[in-house]
Amino acid sequence: NIYICSMILKADNLVKIYSGRTVVNNVSIEVNQGEIVGLLGPNGAGKTTSFYMVVGLVKPKEGNVFLDDINITNLPVYKRAQLGVGYLAQDLPDANEATVYDVVADGLAEVGALLKEYHHLIMGDFDDASMKKLTVVQDKLEAKDGWNFGQKIDAIIEALDLPADTPMKSLSGGWRRRVAMARVLVSEPDLLLLDEPTNHLDIPMIQWLENLLLDFEGTIIFVSHDRELMRSVATGVVDIDRGRLTKWECGYDEFIERRDHQREVEETHIKKFDERLQEDEIWIRQGIKARRTRNEGRVRDLEKMRVERASRRTSGQLKM
Repeated sequence: NIYICSMILKADNLVKIYSGRTVVNNVSIEVNQGEIVGLLGPNGAGKTTSFYMVVGLVKPKEGNVFLDDINITNLPVYKRAQLGVGYLAQDLPDANEATVYDVVADGLAEVGALLKEYHHLIMGDFDDASMKKLTVVQDKLEAKDGWNFGQKIDAIIEALDLPADTPMKSLSGGWRRRVAMARVLVSEPDLLLLDEPTNHLDIPMIQWLENLLLDFEGTIIFVSHDRELMRSVATGVVDIDRGRLTKWECGYDEFIERRDHQREVEETHIKKFDERLQEDEIWIRQGIKARRTRNEGRVRDLEKMRVERASRRTSGQLKM
């Protein structure tokens, strides 16, 4: 269902039901390597639910998500990270005693935990007990190629200009967002999934984020209400609107132009459809003419039109 050529991700016929209500119905999306795709849609359209099913935070009732040729539908977020998927949540890292280094190292799971311990040991007192612990940790890091991962932590902290030994409680929301991004990037993911990435950022930091995303060498899918971010970085747009999901292979401004044109065409079609339906409803009430054999086809067409109109009212979608 997803192939190793240029496609990196495929969500196939996802369905999600909450309290008997279908929130997402047969949503499918394909994303190619190197794309930066923005996901748009009004509140209640299923945009966030669709994104969370791709991320792995919500399990679909039906359908599957594939990464390359691997079905990752039932894999939790941390397992997906091992396959090269990085996820930036809306929530900020806690403002606690953990240092910036600690939080960034968390992006490397088990090796990161060892590097955090090593970092704290070398920053502390070198008594006998500490030296023994340091030896044990060093041996474990040697066995797991830990020094190479340690260089990745140092490199990302330097690249993002972060204060490694500063406690998170001392940082503003914008800087904690920056640390969260470092935690995601340190594992060098192939696919970034970003949930409202500009939350808590001021204008200079948003500009910093835009440059970071444009320089990223992998694939990005993001949800954002920030239209300027969409305009600056998106190479494609996925629009969830009126019961439909449409992927537009263009930037944000061209998407707006093409979407508005499509809506004008649909409105014209709907107007003509409704005029014809009204005419046929008047005709059917004439009774005797409608019962003649030669008009049975028109009666059948009227029934189909009634069904289509009812479907449009339910889903907000007109078949074309």
